Amino acid sequence: MKQFLLLPFLLFLLSCAEDTTTVQEDTTSYTPEQVLRKYQAHVDKNEFEAAKKFSTQNERERLDAVAELIAAEPADSTVYTTIFLEVNCQESKDQAICDCLIEGFEERDTFVLMKAKGQWLVDAPEEEIDYDYNEEVEEFIQEELEKENG
Repeated sequence: MKQFLLLPFLLFLLSCAEDTTTVQEDTTSYTPEQVLRKYQAHVDKNEFEAAKKFSTQNERERLDAVAELIAAEPADSTVYTTIFLEVNCQESKDQAICDCLIEGFEERDTFVLMKAKGQWLVDAPEEEIDYDYNEEVEEFIQEELEKENG
């Protein structure tokens, strides 16, 4: 009789078990603006590995450098919320240039995206990459830390 009760109990437990299979998100239908917004949301939360899903190899390397730079800072002080006031993306074959107005910035920012295997990816043009030391990034982080700490 105990075996009879054990079987339904095991079946119940199996039916309640959480499905651990992950469904890969199909990003090939995303527009450059959608990719940019998803990418930036991950970067804002220091989710660099997730942001790499939306990045070219050059940008992945830049993200590694950024992650290393902020690793010494308190985690809460490096989380941001980027608010795009305007995003205007112009596509040309396998490249998109997104001109953005971001809340809190005086100047417009430009993002370059490349299309690879049907997916738009945020790119860091090689001429703009400085892996050793980026004084502007460090100054920006210091200013944001000072704003938050009052």
